[in-house]
Amino acid sequence: MKQIWIFVMVAVLSMILPLASYAQEHRHLHRGEINVVNDTDTQVSIYVTTEESGRMGPWTYKPGQSSHVGYKEIRLRVKRDDLIEIADWGKAHIEDVADFHDGIWQLSLRHARHELRRR
Repeated sequence: MKQIWIFVMVAVLSMILPLASYAQEHRHLHRGEINVVNDTDTQVSIYVTTEESGRMGPWTYKPGQSSHVGYKEIRLRVKRDDLIEIADWGKAHIEDVADFHDGIWQLSLRHARHELRRR
C-alpha cells in the first residue's frame, strides 16, 4: 500500500511541476523595455505605474524624439498590465496602447492618443 501511495505522489508531482514552470514563464512573457516615439507635434510627458515600483516619471518627449523609458543607463522594464499615463490624455494598460516586438514595447504617441480618445 505504501508503494502505491509513493507512486501516486510521484505521478502527481510529475504532472504539476511542468505546469508550475509554464505558469512562471508565462507571467513574464510580455515583460520588456518601452521605446517611445513622439510622432506628434507637441511635447508629451508620460508616467508609468508598476506593481513593484509604483508611479514613476515624468519622462518628457519632444516632437520627433524617440528613446527608451528609464533613468540614465537603466531602462525600465514593464509588463502588459502595467499602467501608462500619457499627458492629460488618460491612463491605459501598456498592452492597450503599445505593440510588443522582440522583447520591447513599441509606443507611438500618436497611436496612443488615438486609442485613449476612443474610450
